[in-house]
Amino acid sequence: MSTPHPLGEDISLTGSRTAENLTARAHEGIDQLAAGASAAERKVREQASRMNEQFGTAAERARERSMQVKQQVSDYAGSNPMTSLALAFVAGVLLTVLMRR
Repeated sequence: MSTPHPLGEDISLTGSRTAENLTARAHEGIDQLAAGASAAERKVREQASRMNEQFGTAAERARERSMQVKQQVSDYAGSNPMTSLALAFVAGVLLTVLMRR
Protein backbone atom coordinates (compact mmCIF):
# COMPACT_ATOMS: atom_id res chain seq x y z
CA MET A 1 0.00 0.00 0.00
CA SER A 2 1.36 3.45 -0.82
CA THR A 3 1.70 6.35 1.59
CA PRO A 4 0.01 9.58 0.61
CA HIS A 5 2.34 12.53 0.05
CA PRO A 6 1.59 15.79 1.91
CA LEU A 7 0.84 17.48 -1.40
CA GLY A 8 -1.63 14.82 -2.28
CA GLU A 9 0.54 12.73 -4.64
CA ASP A 10 1.45 9.15 -4.10
CA ILE A 11 5.12 8.87 -2.94
CA SER A 12 5.78 5.75 -5.03
CA LEU A 13 4.46 7.55 -8.12
CA THR A 14 6.78 10.56 -7.49
CA GLY A 15 9.77 8.25 -6.96
CA SER A 16 8.94 6.40 -10.15
CA ARG A 17 8.89 9.66 -12.13
CA THR A 18 12.21 10.72 -10.64
CA ALA A 19 13.76 7.38 -11.55
CA GLU A 20 12.39 7.67 -15.08
CA ASN A 21 13.82 11.20 -15.42
CA LEU A 22 17.20 10.09 -14.14
CA THR A 23 17.20 7.10 -16.47
CA ALA A 24 16.28 9.27 -19.46
CA ARG A 25 19.06 11.75 -18.64
CA ALA A 26 21.58 8.94 -18.24
CA HIS A 27 20.59 7.51 -21.62
CA GLU A 28 20.94 10.95 -23.24
CA GLY A 29 24.40 11.35 -21.72
CA ILE A 30 25.47 7.91 -22.92
CA ASP A 31 24.14 8.65 -26.41
CA GLN A 32 26.09 11.93 -26.54
CA LEU A 33 29.22 10.20 -25.29
CA ALA A 34 28.87 7.47 -27.91
CA ALA A 35 28.41 10.04 -30.68
CA GLY A 36 31.53 11.92 -29.54
CA ALA A 37 33.55 8.70 -29.35
CA SER A 38 32.40 7.73 -32.83
CA ALA A 39 33.55 11.07 -34.25
CA ALA A 40 36.90 10.76 -32.47
CA GLU A 41 37.37 7.23 -33.78
CA ARG A 42 36.60 8.38 -37.32
CA LYS A 43 39.17 11.19 -37.05
CA VAL A 44 41.83 8.80 -35.74
CA ARG A 45 41.15 6.33 -38.56
CA GLU A 46 41.36 9.12 -41.18
CA GLN A 47 44.67 10.36 -39.74
CA ALA A 48 46.08 6.81 -39.69
CA SER A 49 45.03 6.34 -43.30
CA ARG A 50 46.76 9.58 -44.35
CA MET A 51 49.92 8.61 -42.48
CA ASN A 52 49.88 5.18 -44.12
CA GLU A 53 49.64 6.78 -47.56
CA GLN A 54 52.48 9.19 -46.77
CA PHE A 55 54.66 6.37 -45.47
CA GLY A 56 53.95 4.29 -48.56
CA THR A 57 54.84 7.21 -50.81
CA ALA A 58 58.07 7.90 -48.92
CA ALA A 59 59.03 4.22 -49.02
CA GLU A 60 58.39 4.11 -52.77
CA ARG A 61 60.56 7.20 -53.32
CA ALA A 62 63.35 5.67 -51.22
CA ARG A 63 63.10 2.44 -53.20
CA GLU A 64 63.32 4.32 -56.50
CA ARG A 65 66.26 6.40 -55.31
CA SER A 66 68.04 3.26 -54.12
CA MET A 67 67.62 1.67 -57.54
CA GLN A 68 69.00 4.82 -59.21
CA VAL A 69 72.08 4.88 -56.98
CA LYS A 70 72.63 1.16 -57.54
CA GLN A 71 72.48 1.69 -61.29
CA GLN A 72 74.88 4.65 -61.12
CA VAL A 73 77.40 2.66 -59.05
CA SER A 74 77.12 -0.26 -61.41
CA ASP A 75 77.64 1.99 -64.45
CA TYR A 76 80.65 3.69 -62.86
CA ALA A 77 82.25 0.38 -61.84
CA GLY A 78 81.73 -0.99 -65.35
CA SER A 79 83.33 2.00 -67.05
CA ASN A 80 86.14 2.50 -64.47
CA PRO A 81 87.12 -0.96 -63.19
CA MET A 82 90.62 -0.06 -61.93
CA THR A 83 89.40 3.03 -60.07
CA SER A 84 86.58 1.00 -58.54
CA LEU A 85 89.05 -1.68 -57.42
CA ALA A 86 91.34 0.96 -55.88
CA LEU A 87 88.42 2.63 -54.05
CA ALA A 88 87.23 -0.72 -52.70
CA PHE A 89 90.76 -1.53 -51.46
CA VAL A 90 91.12 1.86 -49.71
CA ALA A 91 87.66 1.50 -48.13
CA GLY A 92 88.62 -1.97 -46.86
CA VAL A 93 91.89 -0.70 -45.35
CA LEU A 94 90.08 2.21 -43.62
CA LEU A 95 87.40 -0.10 -42.27
CA THR A 96 90.03 -2.51 -40.93
CA VAL A 97 91.89 0.34 -39.19
CA LEU A 98 88.70 1.63 -37.62
CA MET A 99 87.58 -1.82 -36.47
CA ARG A 100 90.90 -2.48 -34.68
CA ARG A 101 90.53 0.62 -32.51
